[in-house]
Amino acid sequence: MNSEGDFFLNQDAFISNTPYESNWKPSNIKEWEEEYRNRPVTKHYNHAKGYKYDVPVKPEDKYEFLADRLGHPELLGTPIDRLFKFENDIFHPEYIDQPFVKTPSARPDPSLNFEEGEVIYENTRLLEWLKFWQLSIFTAAAYGVLFVPYQLVMKTHLVTPLADEISFFPYHYVSPFNVDTYHVGIPFITGIAGYGVYLVLNMVNKMTSSYVVKMSYSKDKVRAKICRNSSSSRE
Repeated sequence: MNSEGDFFLNQDAFISNTPYESNWKPSNIKEWEEEYRNRPVTKHYNHAKGYKYDVPVKPEDKYEFLADRLGHPELLGTPIDRLFKFENDIFHPEYIDQPFVKTPSARPDPSLNFEEGEVIYENTRLLEWLKFWQLSIFTAAAYGVLFVPYQLVMKTHLVTPLADEISFFPYHYVSPFNVDTYHVGIPFITGIAGYGVYLVLNMVNKMTSSYVVKMSYSKDKVRAKICRNSSSSRE
């Protein structure tokens, strides 16, 4: 037996600080363990992928899941996903083959008529104005974000007479002949320019994609198609 002062000794720390719990289990845990032991077990299963309690369910016994009539094309994956065989949970075979639920169809219901019907709203001039603002933003960004900073730093072809005063870097420090010792200036600047173009494109698309260009019903007036200033449309 340790004395009262020995409980704080380092050699007894793991013994003294270990919490000892009584062998007691709540009723719900006992019921779960009993149900777990008495589950039906299949004899034919893949030990590497399967599970011994995965008893197969017949397709006619699965729950009928019909979310909508337009189908679920996301189950097929994008063409890039299928071409390069990328993995994704939602179109992975293990995800699609649900044990108790019927997988919804990726194709639209054959009863749907996609033929265009009555046009509710249309503004063709909007596309011209959006194109004008897109090109204006691209031009301003290319000049003010890419061209001007590059010229000011490298001091090759100055775009303004005040460039010598507003650029505080000494010339011999930032000259491309002194800085680019490892000849990485071109790929470095190309990467910055490419990422800058990517950001500008996302910003412009986010700003201009909220404008509705055309709204129309389907032939049987079951669907309404909303075309925005983007490659995708909302139905």
